Formats: sequence, C-alpha cells, structure tokens
Amino acid sequence: MIKAKNIKKIYNNGVCAVNDNSFLVKKGEVLGLLGPNGAGKSSTFGVMTMDFKRTAGEARVMDTDIDVLNVTEHGNKMGMCPQFNPIWKLLTVDQCLSYIGRVKGLNDSDCEFQIEFIKKTLDLESYSHTLSDKLSGGNKRKLVCAMSLLACPQTEFLDEPTTGVDPVSRRSLFKMLENLNDSSLVLTTHRMDEAE
Repeated sequence: MIKAKNIKKIYNNGVCAVNDNSFLVKKGEVLGLLGPNGAGKSSTFGVMTMDFKRTAGEARVMDTDIDVLNVTEHGNKMGMCPQFNPIWKLLTVDQCLSYIGRVKGLNDSDCEFQIEFIKKTLDLESYSHTLSDKLSGGNKRKLVCAMSLLACPQTEFLDEPTTGVDPVSRRSLFKMLENLNDSSLVLTTHRMDEAE
C-alpha cells in the first residue's frame, strides 16, 4: 500500500534531511517513524504525502507513483494528519467534519454516523458547535485527527498526532487506529510507547 525506496530529500539550503530511507507498509500494517527533532521524520512524511518533491528515490501509494497520483481519484482513500493544524477558523467542529466527510464522498447518513462516533471516541462531543479557532491546542489536534480518519481511508499518514493531546484522548485515538484493520498507517512520533 505504501512504498518508499531510497528516498532522499535535500533542501535548497543544502541540508540533507532524508538520506536513502526505504520502507514498505502492507495492508493492515502500521509503521512508526521514531526519532528526535531533526531526524527526518516530517521530511519523509512530506515526501510521501506530496507536500514537497523528493530529491531522489521512489515513492508509491496504493501502487501508484506519487508524482502521478490523481488526488481526485485517490484522495478519498487517503487520510493525512499533518504536524500543523489545518482547520477552518470560522467553521465549527461539526462543520469542519461534515465538509471533510463530503469531500471524501460520504453520504449524509454515513457522514453523520462517523462524525458522531469519532467525536465520542476522541471526546469532542461537547465542542460540536464551537468554532475550531476557539478550541484548545489539544482539541484542535484531535479535530485534525478526526478529519483525517473520516471515511476509514486505505492509507493514513499521521505526523505526531498526539502533540498536546491529553493522555485519555491519546489512548482513545490509538484504540481507534488499532481498529482500522484494513488501513495502512505511517505514524511519526518522538515516543517509543506510541511507536510500539
């Protein structure tokens, strides 16, 4: 489902952030990219999610080279939780989730069911009508994770998803990830327990 072969990323300033990174993630597997700041985790993540071009190597998602990956065709099969929180400041939690659910092709009843389930699991129910910009840092993080998990994507990329998230919600998030049996996940983290 996810393949990186000899990935290299050298930035314009000459810094080599990723040097010869290779990995495979089969259907139903989780790969943890573990390391301290500056280890190249987010750069690898950025290459694999088409955030920026790789310098060398091969990158494939769902057996398609990411350089020719059709976002319209494959976008609803992929989930991405980047390191920053891309939320719409003037939309509520429910509005953010509904919008993403519809972009991913969920019908009204499936979208509503999944939104309620994810909000309950991640303890976001009491924030349904709160503007996303008014959420705490941890709740913004949970919202971004929830948006990426809608429609149970076949491939999921999570870049430090639990930063600022309380321990109880962190456990709930990982319980939810464990139940995505058919999804292939790449998770970046500083923490060995999360990688395990």
